[in-house]
Amino acid sequence: MKGGRVAKKSFPKGAGGGSSKGGKSEGRDSWCFVITVKPGQSREFLRRESPDGKDPVWVVGVRVPAREGLANEAVVVALAKFLEVAPSSVTILRGQSSRTKRIEVAGIGAALGEARLTAASS
Repeated sequence: MKGGRVAKKSFPKGAGGGSSKGGKSEGRDSWCFVITVKPGQSREFLRRESPDGKDPVWVVGVRVPAREGLANEAVVVALAKFLEVAPSSVTILRGQSSRTKRIEVAGIGAALGEARLTAASS
């Protein structure tokens, strides 16, 4: 894979840093958050949706299909572009084979990350 990382091992409950709504991992300058991926789209996009009408989530659309890790790689590259960080700073912690993924971004705080995602989704 070019750039970002996909974590291969699962984490015990409470590990992996931050809450599902974002936060800072202990001992590292990083930000964790949850996204929903829509592979096989006609264009790459980022938007905020409230599927349950309560808690909004970030939705990332990528052009490549969900096959052989191609969508995961595209998600890492897209998020790096939206967040203005290197792809090597973006890691998929959980959800490698799911559309819901837990992401960690090294070297960025939650406030700056949210601001950059909001600006990129406009």
